[in-house]
Amino acid sequence: MVLYGGSPDGCCPERFETYEKSIESICSQSIESFAADLAAKWFRRGNADPMYPLAREAGRKSSEAAAIDHVKTWSQWKTRDRLGEVNTPTLIVCGDCDRSTHPDFSIEMWKKISQSQLFIIPDAGHIAHLEKPNEFNSMVAKFLG
Repeated sequence: MVLYGGSPDGCCPERFETYEKSIESICSQSIESFAADLAAKWFRRGNADPMYPLAREAGRKSSEAAAIDHVKTWSQWKTRDRLGEVNTPTLIVCGDCDRSTHPDFSIEMWKKISQSQLFIIPDAGHIAHLEKPNEFNSMVAKFLG
């Protein structure tokens, strides 16, 4: 199993903004504008990253209702107390500059999942697979190989 940019539950106090603020932004902006802002927050270099347009365009395909449902669902995610039950070999991957799910969450999951490995990608944010694809793909291939 590969867990990437994850969290043991939806309580993310160090997230770039509260879930309530995200929902307010979805409601007050067009989905295109919200997707553009969100994609920029996922990259360490913001909208200057060469892969930013790809992430922005993917977000534009959502609807306002789906985006709000996603935020509400994420905030209810609770598995922290069950991580010790995982007995599947697991690779946990995150970017060291992730502002959505802080690397401390990945470290916590690594400590609680007995057969896990941790890979923190330097100079990458929440969307490290696009920022550092060679490092990401190499580590996942090595783990699965």
